[in-house]
Amino acid sequence: MATNPQEISFTSNPDFELRFNKNRPCKYQIHNPEFKAGLVVYIPGFGGDLGEYTEVFCRKVSSKYQLATLCVEYFCINSRPEVGAEIEFEESDLKKIKVYFPDANAVEPIKAIIEFAEKNNTHLNITASLKPKRGEYQNFGLLAALDILNAIKDAVTKYDINANNIILIGTSYGGYLANLVTKLFPGYIRAVFDNSSWAYPSLTYLVGREINSTEHYAKISAHVTLCFFVKSPWTLSTGLPHSFDDAKFSIRSFSSEQVGQMAAQGGVNTFYFVYHSSRDNTAPTQDKIEMIEAMQASGFKNLQLYVADESDVDGVFIKSLAHGMDMSMLTFFDKAYKALTELNINFIANPAKVFSYPLENCTYFFDVSQSPVAASVEYYT
Repeated sequence: MATNPQEISFTSNPDFELRFNKNRPCKYQIHNPEFKAGLVVYIPGFGGDLGEYTEVFCRKVSSKYQLATLCVEYFCINSRPEVGAEIEFEESDLKKIKVYFPDANAVEPIKAIIEFAEKNNTHLNITASLKPKRGEYQNFGLLAALDILNAIKDAVTKYDINANNIILIGTSYGGYLANLVTKLFPGYIRAVFDNSSWAYPSLTYLVGREINSTEHYAKISAHVTLCFFVKSPWTLSTGLPHSFDDAKFSIRSFSSEQVGQMAAQGGVNTFYFVYHSSRDNTAPTQDKIEMIEAMQASGFKNLQLYVADESDVDGVFIKSLAHGMDMSMLTFFDKAYKALTELNINFIANPAKVFSYPLENCTYFFDVSQSPVAASVEYYT
């Protein structure tokens, strides 16, 4: 049976928070859609595990479990240099460079910096921006999760795949997006297999320049490291159309209050299989523990959390306790799928069509009966 993926184009949402109104084109790749029993969605994190790894994962899981597999080119997935993001020196970066290198070429300052560092046998950290492909920017979660949800709905309809057997799996940001999909459409996803995701959005990825927190690094010579911010429209300044306020933080969060709203709208039957390092300094471990505890308190029925420590580092499944644990995602899927089948849950997807999240100054609405999902935010007057 052929395993080459089919590439499908579909329509996804505009950035409704910034009041854009033009739908966006999007794509997904699907393996073996003739397997109707269910759908596994592999969600890469920030594009770092795109390409061959994703293709191999989808092909092997599809073949082994006789399930269709899918990967979505979600919004801002190409936010790393190795997958197409451009390096851009902004005015503030160039000003810093000019202080030390007044003769450096403003277009190509790196050459002078490397030569200086090597000549003086010193190490330099230089800041720059990453400009994602297609003119995109870091939205942190909401648009990407809508892309994934729209792709799932399109594939299930187009290929008549069992909508009661949809599984999402991801590491880091990919795991976070998997969880966020279940927030936008509580009770639609049968299972989430989450390795090392956030419970709250990281401001580093949203307002990194404002708080002077870089999110990615590249050593370009023995003496020079580039420290990157990712392009984002958001600001912590208040009263602006692009202010990242408490409501925008909350809709992307899994606080006890937000988890309670998920539960009240039918989300309690999804199975969450979660691994997290006890030493994760990127996606704080305690936040994840508190998220799962909040889910338990809100009535979620099927939760398994494993916090890995030194005794779990075996060099095969878990290779370190750093963020993501260098985990074998194929082995992770095997473990999680076994746990899912042992629960023997008769899962039926939530038939509700409109979900809402009331917040202090607004309410977010998601009408999943529409294609693409009708997402909106209404502010109180």
